[in-house]
Amino acid sequence: MEEAELNEVLRSTISNPQSRAYKRMMHTLFSQPSDVARDYMYDIDLHKGYSFKSVITHAHVDDIIIRIFQKHGAVKLNTPMLMPQSKFYEHSDLYVCLINHSGGLVGLPYDLRIPFARYVARNHVTFMKRYSIERVFREKKTIGLHPRELMECAFDIVTATPGNLVPDSEVIHVIYEIINEFPVLQSRGYYVRINHTSLLKAILLHCGIHEDKHNDVYAILADTKAEKQKKKQVQTRLCSLPLSEQTVGSLYNYIEMEGPYNKVASILKCITKTKGPAGSLAKQGLHEVEAIISNLDSLGVKMQVILTLGLLYNVQISSGSMFQIVSDVNKKKRKGWVDVLAVGGRYDTLISEFRKPSSASAHSQAAVGVSIALEKIVSAVGENEDFQCPGAYDVLVCTLGHKPMLKDQLSIARDLWAAGIRTDILYDTMQSLEEIQDYCKEHGITYMVILKDLDSGVKVRTIEDKVTEKKIPLSELAESLQQKLQTAKSECIEAIQTSSTKQTTPSSVEQVQSGSDNLPPVDITFIQQDNNKLASNAKRKYEAQITSRISPALQLISNKNRLEVVAVDLNGGVLKSVAAFLELDGDEEAYNKSIGPIMERHQRHRKYLTKMFDFIHAVKMGRSTKDRCPVVVVLYGLKDDSFKILL
Repeated sequence: MEEAELNEVLRSTISNPQSRAYKRMMHTLFSQPSDVARDYMYDIDLHKGYSFKSVITHAHVDDIIIRIFQKHGAVKLNTPMLMPQSKFYEHSDLYVCLINHSGGLVGLPYDLRIPFARYVARNHVTFMKRYSIERVFREKKTIGLHPRELMECAFDIVTATPGNLVPDSEVIHVIYEIINEFPVLQSRGYYVRINHTSLLKAILLHCGIHEDKHNDVYAILADTKAEKQKKKQVQTRLCSLPLSEQTVGSLYNYIEMEGPYNKVASILKCITKTKGPAGSLAKQGLHEVEAIISNLDSLGVKMQVILTLGLLYNVQISSGSMFQIVSDVNKKKRKGWVDVLAVGGRYDTLISEFRKPSSASAHSQAAVGVSIALEKIVSAVGENEDFQCPGAYDVLVCTLGHKPMLKDQLSIARDLWAAGIRTDILYDTMQSLEEIQDYCKEHGITYMVILKDLDSGVKVRTIEDKVTEKKIPLSELAESLQQKLQTAKSECIEAIQTSSTKQTTPSSVEQVQSGSDNLPPVDITFIQQDNNKLASNAKRKYEAQITSRISPALQLISNKNRLEVVAVDLNGGVLKSVAAFLELDGDEEAYNKSIGPIMERHQRHRKYLTKMFDFIHAVKMGRSTKDRCPVVVVLYGLKDDSFKILL
């Protein structure tokens, strides 16, 4: 059969889904025999081995981010996996489009925003804060392989008031909170790049580009931003629309412009002062961007905000603000590149695209959302050398000896589960104590409950920096473990980050005194990396920050003690090691001996730690006989706002 005849037969068949020929064609497609080799190769790159640390780190990051979302009143909402083929992706080679048994085209989620906009429109949602952590898919260039899977994290706010810009500021504030929860992110210097669809449209109109060419211009500019094409290549593509060289040159002068709001707004006066659509749109865009920046300031967001006129994130579906949270990439041959942590914007018009014709003007719906590169956060946290991977459970019930004592293990596990304690049972009874202990260290398990034949009661072994063991009556086991876990939880206070702690580098040893009637007297000492003197205003700022942070814990310390707060340029991981190993209750020999393991663990801080230990020694060991007031030392980490009490 000639190709032309075959094409005509196919067109005729596809045009009538109710025909016998169409049904036969679909049946044939879905009746293809399976192939063992194809089955093996289909998803081979998805099975690269299991990593317990990776899985538990992912869960840890998810928990922290979800807690922030819920603090803002967001609820979890996952939209349907499939939706009819979307016109918004019709020009993308990465969009995964499938065919069902009836011959209909359906697509897997390319992102989480368009399916949510469809859900909001079809369900007439007028208020919602939602979050979703779900897979999105990208087609591969190689035919016949499983699509690439990515984890995307989305946070959206839906309201019935399109003119309200508080949600735009709130979604950016949520990202700021997430960054502050992870020291490894906070050190990267993230900032906000923001733009507005009205500004883009105003620029194109001002440059003399007719509205019917705007989408083509947006597509070219978006492609070139993604592919990092050279300026001449971009200009050639724009001239082919066709646009004059003068128009393209004028356009490029604007889209390359970025800087603080006031500077860019001043440059755009040549547009805002004109009469007509371009001037009105520019004024509207600048007004809304200024309002968002003002709201961010009121919310206490310390990230720098840059107005970037060349930012075109999803401009085809955006209808208002567009923003990215980025940090500069400091790598050779990558000057000007940025690492994008989150992207978002307003998409009121997108929702209207999915409304039923009968309800087009029934109610007002507005939405703004942000998508977070979750895998980047997980990767950064996992690669951080100070990160201690949490365990999936806290207690492991095991037996030593020849008897498996399975009924006793199950009984103990039942009681611990009932008490709300995360517990597991060791099924392999042939392992030695050392092997079980290594297993606990590898999997982040803090406590071992050890049963031994012919022994009454159980032994609880604590697997931390110092391994300890204590015999406990069975009747008191659950209560004892609950107390231990609660104590450990209270000691591991989550780090509350502030950008100011990173921007100021502490330097020499300086002291500040503070106190109150209800708290013990406090001396704050700054141990600094070099000999530069800490500015008085920075000192006052740190003093207020430290006092506010540690005050709740000081309620537990008698006001008969004197409190020595040692503020150091270290993070919580190092402080935890110091608190675990440093011996303050013994003699000088015991103190010096306890320093060794700390130095071995944190060799890059060796010189600085020596300086810190000398000061602590002078405070604890070198007090004059007149100073009868007991001293409690608190280590405070300026890097991540963490602290440890050395008792």
